[in-house]
Amino acid sequence: MQENKQTQWKKRIDVLNLIYKDIMSENSKNDNFDIVKYAFEELNFSYEQMKVIENYIENKDKYKMKLISLLKPTWPYSRVNNLSKSIIFCAMSEWNSIKTDKSIIIDQSIKTCKIRGVVKDKNFIHAAIDKLLI
Repeated sequence: MQENKQTQWKKRIDVLNLIYKDIMSENSKNDNFDIVKYAFEELNFSYEQMKVIENYIENKDKYKMKLISLLKPTWPYSRVNNLSKSIIFCAMSEWNSIKTDKSIIIDQSIKTCKIRGVVKDKNFIHAAIDKLLI
């Protein structure tokens, strides 16, 4: 029997997709979405993925405030693309929960933004992650 092995990048994308879904559910005021339950029961996340998701849930307000502190007064948080927010929050959560090397997180985040179609935000994402992962 062959094991279903996902690449680390694929696991990051799965976590990113769930964080994006959470951000979108906040925007639609959907209070019925339980991200941890969904990750565990529906997506069958690995231990590391669950640690990242749990870190995101516990710290998302703090992460939001840190991101806001980097923004210029002329560019409010509401103007930041939701996928870009998700990439940044995913990076922060992975860094703080499973201590992945900063250069790997930045590289994978830039790869993700290129593939997912937010190329125009790649410099912003890179700079934000570089400043926030301390």
